[in-house]
Amino acid sequence: MVQVINLTKAWVKTNPNVKALNDTVSRFIIQGCYAYSIVQEPAFLELMKKAEPRYIVPSRKSFSQYHIPNAFEKSVNHVKSIIDNECKSASS
Repeated sequence: MVQVINLTKAWVKTNPNVKALNDTVSRFIIQGCYAYSIVQEPAFLELMKKAEPRYIVPSRKSFSQYHIPNAFEKSVNHVKSIIDNECKSASS
């Protein structure tokens, strides 16, 4: 049976592709030092729609209260892990 891919139906929030794109947009905002409001800019929304029509860009509130803080926490934990590993190897 041939499976047809629906390129117009929006992905649900639990789709792994949504998480990957949310993480990518978060890195874009962080590394470019952009305001959260960039996710509401018509040109940005058009870009995302053309790149992946099934992805719904979260609100700036969602990025400011959830996605960016999570990215920060993940980075902090990564740095802590590196420091812990260096301390363990230095004491050996």
